[in-house]
Amino acid sequence: MRHGSLISKRAIRVLGVAESFKLTHPKSILTGVVMRSDFIIDGVVNSYATVGGLDVTDSIIGMFKGLNRPDVHAVMVDGCIISFYNIIDIDRLHSELKVPVMCLAFSRSRGNPRAAIVKLFKDYEERLSILDRIGEPVMVNTKYGPVWVRYRGLSYGEVKVLISKFQRDGRRPEPLRVSQLISASMFRSMYGD
Repeated sequence: MRHGSLISKRAIRVLGVAESFKLTHPKSILTGVVMRSDFIIDGVVNSYATVGGLDVTDSIIGMFKGLNRPDVHAVMVDGCIISFYNIIDIDRLHSELKVPVMCLAFSRSRGNPRAAIVKLFKDYEERLSILDRIGEPVMVNTKYGPVWVRYRGLSYGEVKVLISKFQRDGRRPEPLRVSQLISASMFRSMYGD
């Protein structure tokens, strides 16, 4: 499917991925929700990522491929630097999944992630390389307020339309809101925190 036709399609599907973690636990819980733009949920998938690791990109690839759903047209992720600096390589996601990919943030970044990475991690050069490749997020104004987005496979205008299609009651698109609720519930059930 051409990405331009993706935007005009009536009931497109995205995989929305969110995570829950605490520094006191070695793994974060990732949940992916397949949702149509008419807000029907027709798939859920779960995985893990290492807190402070570099495996979240592989986890998301595994989630997407494990669904075996050629009708999923795009991937949205709640954040690009998650699970304590486990950085999502959106270029690799886009290349391997062959669908548009976007990482969304709902507040402007605070602090200096580069300095924190150098201070905290022995593999800081690899992390900084990924951070340099993914670039800075761009602000997208929506009817509910600004969202900061890193994206591949769509134009800025298409990103804005796709985000708006999945917003219902606030800045966070529904696939991300629902996947975050599920991952938080699973985290509490598994770890009791």
